Amino acid sequence: MVSPACRRASGMLVVPLAAGIHLFLQSDARAQATDALPAAAEPWLAEPGDWAADFNEAQVACYEGSMTACDSIWMSDRVLFDTFLGDYGRSCGGRVDIREIRRANLTCAEAFPGYE
Repeated sequence: MVSPACRRASGMLVVPLAAGIHLFLQSDARAQATDALPAAAEPWLAEPGDWAADFNEAQVACYEGSMTACDSIWMSDRVLFDTFLGDYGRSCGGRVDIREIRRANLTCAEAFPGYE
C-alpha cells in the first residue's frame, strides 16, 4: 500500500514535469538540435559607472549560452522585476517567452539542461 505522503510527493513531481513538457512543446523554448540553442537577443550593455554595468559580463555569458548566467541576472536582488535586465535573464537571453517559462516554473538551467 502506498502511503498518502508518497502519493503526494509523486504528484508534486508530475506537475513540474508536465509543465516543462508543455513549455517545450508549445513554444520555441527548446533547443532545435542536441547541441544548439535557439538564437538569443542582443544584450543591452550598460556604460561603465552605471550600476547595471555590473551585469554586463552575465549578459554576455547568457547571450553566449550560459543558462546559469541568465538565471543569475533575473534572480539577483538588485534587478527589478519587469525591467530589461530582469526580462533578459528570465527569458534566457530572449530564447523563450517569459509567460511560458514562468507558467512552467522553470529556471533557464532547467529549461536548457546541459547549458549551465
